[in-house]
Amino acid sequence: MDFYAGHAMIDRKVHLLKGVISLPMQEMAKRRGFTNFTIVPEQKDPDPDFTTVPFPNPENPKAFEIAEKLGKEKGAEVLIATDPDSDRMAIEIRNSEGGYTALNGNQTGALIHFLRRF
Repeated sequence: MDFYAGHAMIDRKVHLLKGVISLPMQEMAKRRGFTNFTIVPEQKDPDPDFTTVPFPNPENPKAFEIAEKLGKEKGAEVLIATDPDSDRMAIEIRNSEGGYTALNGNQTGALIHFLRRF
C-alpha cells in the first residue's frame, strides 16, 4: 500500500537518532502496509555516543542532516525523527525548493489528524 495525501505520494523516511524505536517502527510500518519506508541506515542502531549528530534532539535542525541527504537522494517528501528514547519527535516536509522545512507542533498535530483518515 502506498500512502497518498491529495495527489502526492508520500515517501516516508524515518530518522531515529540512534534510538530504541527502530525495530518497533519497522514492525509498525509493515503491519500498517507501508511499502515505501526507509530508516536512515547510519542511525538505525542504538549508539550511546550519538556519533552522527551534534546533539540528539529531533527539534534541532542539525539532527536532520543525514536524513535530509538521504531524503534528497530518494525523493522523500516526509522525514520523521525521534529522540533516543522515542518520547519526542519532529517532522520535516519537502518544500518547493527541493529542501526540507521543519513543522512546528501545531502543524505536526494537524498533519497527524489529517493522515489518520487514510
